[in-house]
Amino acid sequence: GIWAPAPGTILAPGAWSPLRALHKEAGAEADSPSWFHLDPEMAWAYWGYWSDAYHRTALDDCYAFLGSWARSKPFGYFCVTSKIDGHWERTLGEDKVYETRGSVSHLQRIDGQGKVWRFRPSPRKREPDEAWQILGSEGLALELPMELPPTWDLMPGDVVQTRVLEAIPDSSAMKWKEWTPARVGSDSFSMFSADGSPTPAHSLRRSPGVRDYLHATGPLPFDLDDSSMLARPNVDMSGEI
Repeated sequence: GIWAPAPGTILAPGAWSPLRALHKEAGAEADSPSWFHLDPEMAWAYWGYWSDAYHRTALDDCYAFLGSWARSKPFGYFCVTSKIDGHWERTLGEDKVYETRGSVSHLQRIDGQGKVWRFRPSPRKREPDEAWQILGSEGLALELPMELPPTWDLMPGDVVQTRVLEAIPDSSAMKWKEWTPARVGSDSFSMFSADGSPTPAHSLRRSPGVRDYLHATGPLPFDLDDSSMLARPNVDMSGEI
C-alpha cells in the first residue's frame, strides 16, 4: 500500500488528510458515494488522487516474494484480498485475484447498473513531484480526463474563502451557500470562521478566480456507452459495506 504521512505533512494534489478532515464535520466522509451525486468534482478530486497514486506506487518487495512463492506451487494459486489498490492484480494477474471490495483499477456507473470496465493507464510517464516522491512511487499515470486540484500549499493563518452545500427544504437536492472568509488552522488544513469556531468546507479557494483546492476541473469519467452517466471507482465506499 501507500505510506501514510506523519500528522501535519502536507500532500498534494487533492490529498487525503485535508479532504477527509474538512468533510467529516459536514456529516459525510470524503469517500462517501453520495458525493458523486451531490458534488462529483469534489468526489473525483479525492478518488482521482488516490486512484492515480495507487497505480503509480512502486510495489514493496514482499509482493514479488509472495508472487514467486505462489507460482512455485504445483497445484496452482489464487489470491483473495480486501485491498482496493490493485497491487495483487499487478503482481499475480487479473485472473488470479478476487477483490472482495473492488479495485481502483476499474470503474462503474454511479447508479451501480451495467458493466464494470478497466481504468486505462496513460502511455506517458509523469514527472515526479513532491507528493510522488513522498509516496515513493514510480511508473505510469492514469489517463484521467480531468485535472486534479492544485498543490495543497495552505499554511496556518492563511485567509481563504469557503462555502458549503446545504439541503433544500422538502427536496433531495442541494444548493451552494455564499462564499465566506475563513482562516487555516495550525494543522494546515482545518478551517475556522471569523469567530474562531471550526467550519466545514465543501469548496475552498484563496480568492475569486483562483482554482478550488477541493475540486477537479474539466471533463469527468463517464460510461463509455452513455456520456450522460458519470463513472466512479468500482470499490466499496463509506456506507456501502
